[in-house]
Amino acid sequence: MTNRAMKDRHWEKIGDITGHIFNIENENFSLKHVMEAPILQFKGLVEDACIGAQEEREMEMKLKQLQLDWSTVPLLFAHFKNRGEILLREAETMETMASLDKSILVVQAMIDNKYHGFFKKELNTRLGDYTKTRGILEMWLQTQTLWMDMEAVFVGGDIARNIPLEAKRFNNSNRNWMKIMQGARENPFVISFCVSDEFMAQILPHLKEQLELCEKAVNEFVEQQEIAAAEAAAAEAAKEAAEKF
Repeated sequence: MTNRAMKDRHWEKIGDITGHIFNIENENFSLKHVMEAPILQFKGLVEDACIGAQEEREMEMKLKQLQLDWSTVPLLFAHFKNRGEILLREAETMETMASLDKSILVVQAMIDNKYHGFFKKELNTRLGDYTKTRGILEMWLQTQTLWMDMEAVFVGGDIARNIPLEAKRFNNSNRNWMKIMQGARENPFVISFCVSDEFMAQILPHLKEQLELCEKAVNEFVEQQEIAAAEAAAAEAAKEAAEKF
């Protein structure tokens, strides 16, 4: 009961258990006053309250460390052609995702601790933030790969002239991509940018869907061109064969 982890709320809990008021703010408060309560009568429950205080202190320290660690983790950017830093660094972002996985496990372990009640709200918030950020980063990298592939097709490529509707779709997607990267550079901290509002959670799925439609149209066009080329080659071969006879 003399452990530094004991706070007012823990003394109040022991007071509720024993039916005794502990005036711990009194400068003369001592062991004598503690022993006035029926401590031994409720020994098991009192010990559990003291253990809970120590467990809570450890959780508090872990939560503070997580807050400190993640408050300074930045998004790292890479140059793309001559367009500036408009990509995430893939390797570093993957490392950040791995760190988030570890933090999620730490928070989940605290939630599984039976003494987590006092920190329940904060733990659930942290778990939600880390899980959401991890999911956003994963989708962000997937979308980035799609955007790079489609940028190669639609910026200065011949295919774009043959599928103008998809070229327009890509132009809109390109503007959204630039909006994302601009926002990220203005707020370049991982957790803060990904969870500060619903911007990323809303725009990324839509952008990924639009780029996937562009990719599908490009693949279909290329497939049609290959079929047409194969048919033309077959017709030419048949013509040459007919001329020999």
